[in-house]
Amino acid sequence: MPAGHSGTRGFLHRFRVDLLVLLVSCCIFLPLVVSPPHLMDDVDAVQAQIARNMLQSGDWVTARLDGIAYLEKSPLIYWIMAASFRIFGVHDWAARLPLAFINIALCWITARFAVWAFGRRAGIYSGTILATCIGIFLFTRILIPDAALTLTVVLALWSFLRLLDSSEPRRTTWFLALYTSLACGLLLKGLIAAVFPIAIAAIYLLITREASVRELAKRLRPFSGLALVLLIAAPRRTSTGRCTAAPASITASSGFTSSTSTSSASSTSVIPATTIPSRDSGSGSCTSSGSFPGA
Repeated sequence: MPAGHSGTRGFLHRFRVDLLVLLVSCCIFLPLVVSPPHLMDDVDAVQAQIARNMLQSGDWVTARLDGIAYLEKSPLIYWIMAASFRIFGVHDWAARLPLAFINIALCWITARFAVWAFGRRAGIYSGTILATCIGIFLFTRILIPDAALTLTVVLALWSFLRLLDSSEPRRTTWFLALYTSLACGLLLKGLIAAVFPIAIAAIYLLITREASVRELAKRLRPFSGLALVLLIAAPRRTSTGRCTAAPASITASSGFTSSTSTSSASSTSVIPATTIPSRDSGSGSCTSSGSFPGA
């Protein structure tokens, strides 16, 4: 057999779990990005408009809606959508695309976690079952960060278990993965993103008594990890406190259309206009743009 064919078969055999889970999850989640309904009322329209405001105003620190600071949610989901808008343009499918990739990554990470813990068959089952869950399906249709939060929790717990393994050769990699995922969770959903994995890890350690406190401190390096989390997540909190003043002037913009959850692909409803400030250099005034394009 030619060496090229042997190498290809070896690659497919080695990564068959990864390829199968990625194929199934891509076939499920990517078509949902462009399928109707488009942006729905309330949360979809609000999240996408805030991301658009960030992109057009250049203020990536403070989320704003109608020119008013919108500090109810952590900003990472807005940053992700705004980055997608910058790359692909302002479209409803561009707002949904990052969430589809996040769901695909969640299924893949879950499969890899299961392969490491229980073997290849468990990896295939866990990845494909998660990809076909109705809850994950719905999270791709609504612009909320819950699937991304789940990804950070899964990665944090897997990293925690890898660091507990005394024979783990890539300790620095898993250290960075653990505390970076906790920091990203804080930027997605706030304190609850750290409470869940830390509580689960504490309960696990209480039950298993796997290592002494000194050994845990050596393996997990909590103080260095806390410094890394603060380095990633704390500057945003500090900056937001100084940047909550509303723009000097606001010009009303036209509304954009958005499908409701009960409408067909052809029926749309007009969402009330939200301000999209675009600060002129040195003037302090704000202008606004037109409608939110559909797919």
